[in-house]
Amino acid sequence: MSNDDIQGRIERAYFLIDIKRPQQAIEELATIPQSDPEVAARVNCALAQAHLTLDQKEKAYECARRAIEASPNHAMALYWLAHLEPDSRRALDHATRLVESSPELGPSHATKARALARNHRWEEALHAAREAENLDPEDSFVLNTLGRVLARDDEKAALEVFQRVLALEPENVAARESIASLEAGDHADASSRLYRDLLEENPAANVYENQLHWLVFKPLFTLCLGLSVAYLIGWSIAGLVYALGSRQVALIVGLAWTALFPLRAMGSAVRQHISRVAAGQGKKRRDVLNLAFKRRPIGARVATISIATLALTPAAFGVVRYFVPASSWWTAVGVPILLMGCGWVGAAVARYMIFVRQR
Repeated sequence: MSNDDIQGRIERAYFLIDIKRPQQAIEELATIPQSDPEVAARVNCALAQAHLTLDQKEKAYECARRAIEASPNHAMALYWLAHLEPDSRRALDHATRLVESSPELGPSHATKARALARNHRWEEALHAAREAENLDPEDSFVLNTLGRVLARDDEKAALEVFQRVLALEPENVAARESIASLEAGDHADASSRLYRDLLEENPAANVYENQLHWLVFKPLFTLCLGLSVAYLIGWSIAGLVYALGSRQVALIVGLAWTALFPLRAMGSAVRQHISRVAAGQGKKRRDVLNLAFKRRPIGARVATISIATLALTPAAFGVVRYFVPASSWWTAVGVPILLMGCGWVGAAVARYMIFVRQR
């Protein structure tokens, strides 16, 4: 088989990957003999990309390993190995070798920036990302890398970089995903709209549906944290009053705090957030909630029970103890704290079932 024929088949395989036919690309690449080290490296790099497109990360890593074994200084093999290597330190070693072999290429420095970020060496990662930008200021991979590094400390600057990517490539998925993630807090409607569009374009990508549901449930977990902190403050004040010898006044203070401050204010914030999420999808708040509970029924119910436990336990025990004095500090304080702790365990389980397990 001639070099031209081999090159043609590899290019055809990359074309098949680009048009979302990675399995056909794998079959095409399997017909290419790998007796020559350079050819073996190129074929295995293409196989790594095809398997990664199919979300077969272990197979992609094996292909990257075979590529580097065939040609130890092959730039593309080092690139894939740096990205697929599960060990962050070894990934940085691969990325450093890549920069040494191709120092003039921005993507080489961007790859090293990502490896440095994996090792939590953020200042060095930002320096490497800036160097990559200087070399290739219009490369989407380089700019996406810079945006990811910047997002840790400067979300506004990161958003500007991702917008630069979209100005160059309006359909760039990585930039749109990053913007959706950064907008999830203050601009939930924009984030929801981006995830909806990504899901419509890639209906098989469950990650976008998961992100949409997480936009609905995330403020509920924030509510759990806010309630816990607010109750800690309010009932600490009540405990001080109790220590001064006035049980009924202490319970009235605690119940008033519970009824008037945290739940109303935080519940309103949650409703506003979910309304913005619904607006981004062109739906009503109730429709979005119903869909989220339908798609994540068990996790949603566990989350609801957890929130109810955290919200109602202080008030319920406060009312009971107002009429029936506690027999000990355990029944007065320990039991409600234990119940609220169970609420937090339930919230963690619900988060895992709603988001982490579905990824």
